[in-house]
Amino acid sequence: MIRKLLVIAAAVAMPVSVVAVTSGVAGAKVKPPTAATDTATCSGLSGTISFSEPLTNAGYPSGIETTTVSGTLSGCTASGGFAVSGLSATLSGTFAGKAGSAKHPSGVCTGLLGATKEKGSIAVGWTSSPPVPNTTISLKSAAGGVGTNGNASFSLTGSYKGSFGGADKGKSSSVEAYTTASVGTLAAECAGAGISSLTIVSPPTGNPITLG
Repeated sequence: MIRKLLVIAAAVAMPVSVVAVTSGVAGAKVKPPTAATDTATCSGLSGTISFSEPLTNAGYPSGIETTTVSGTLSGCTASGGFAVSGLSATLSGTFAGKAGSAKHPSGVCTGLLGATKEKGSIAVGWTSSPPVPNTTISLKSAAGGVGTNGNASFSLTGSYKGSFGGADKGKSSSVEAYTTASVGTLAAECAGAGISSLTIVSPPTGNPITLG
């Protein structure tokens, strides 16, 4: 009788221990996969850059020039461990440089050619299935120049947060755009009423945005 009771007790106790171990494993926190370390590229860009005051050759001895960027990205693809489809995006954000002074005015057209320190951010709002968080680019500087087609070109550098940061958390990411107007046309506008806005598109070669 005692032996039977021991056997029964052991048989009852065994499933309890198995359940305890199983529930412990099931309760362990496992991070779901994300697009944070994946990469993304977009081949199409259509947008606008607007200035709070028109850019001129003389500029302004006071005040801060604020730049607003808006646009759409198309032809986007992603790669990595988090599979998405139907990827596209919008761009939106503002950034600004230092306040103008008599010696160093703000809002000068020379800022279109060369590097300038900027402060602000640009949000890349993704549309995809399944959805992924936005990418935020905290700007550090902007560089302007003459593109390969004679139009003005722009590139932005900064730190990245959100989706598609790649293995290096966005350090190798790039953002580039071209204007639809030639440098000569923009120079004439600078000498006149100034430049209030610019239409931007993808560069003739390469991608306007490469993340990761």
